Amino acid sequence: MPIQSLIIMGVAGCGKSTLAAQLAHDLGFEIIEGDDHHSQLNREKMRSGIALTDADRADWLDSLAESLR
Repeated sequence: MPIQSLIIMGVAGCGKSTLAAQLAHDLGFEIIEGDDHHSQLNREKMRSGIALTDADRADWLDSLAESLR
């Protein structure tokens, strides 16, 4: 059975986006960048070094899940 999708996960700054971009290119996959699904408020919190709560992530997870479907 051929690979239909891959999810690349890891801690901040470990090279996920670089690896995902190369794999997407090599395999002809569409790339979905998880950070693109965060709200502006969440992005501001992360830029300020404020950890996101589970409540902060709820809409992000919903948006990301919809894109992955």
